[in-house]
Amino acid sequence: MGIRPYKIGFDFGDTIAAADNQIGQRLRMSDDPNFLNRPAVPNAFESIKKLVELFGPDNAFIVSRCSEAGEKKIMAWLYYHSFWEQTGMKRENIRFCRERNQKGAICAERGITHFVDDRLECLVGMDTVPHRCRLSNEPPDKEIPYFEAPTFGHYKPQSGNTMPILAGKSWPEVHDYIVRFSMNP
Repeated sequence: MGIRPYKIGFDFGDTIAAADNQIGQRLRMSDDPNFLNRPAVPNAFESIKKLVELFGPDNAFIVSRCSEAGEKKIMAWLYYHSFWEQTGMKRENIRFCRERNQKGAICAERGITHFVDDRLECLVGMDTVPHRCRLSNEPPDKEIPYFEAPTFGHYKPQSGNTMPILAGKSWPEVHDYIVRFSMNP
């Protein structure tokens, strides 16, 4: 049984599927002839499965910016890696856009309350999403003040959405944050 007032969204590139292919190239999926061989981000499937169980399959979405060619490759990758079966997500709960700044509008339209993305610029533009998580091992962008919490790092908001943005280095960290700190109304 999921928690119904909440909805969660996930980016695809470098959040579900690794950005680097097997030979160490960092290519957009649409430009990678070996895209099916890209591994999943470590612990992505397991963590997403737990979050889908918590939120409910009707309340879990993938929202990804890509080209038309990228859409086809993303769908092929998800099927090839049995993503739907392994996570319990619904195949119809995927939305694509052509510009990163369009993700926020999709989240608002769907009522998404939690979002996980590797790109800070996408998360900053999601004013209607109170719980935003950046999944990245890279240092934070300099324009946004950063501070370390005891377990998790957060980006301190400057305007708009007043909720901080979590900076998790792994899927288990992001999962724990969502479960422990952001499931209160």
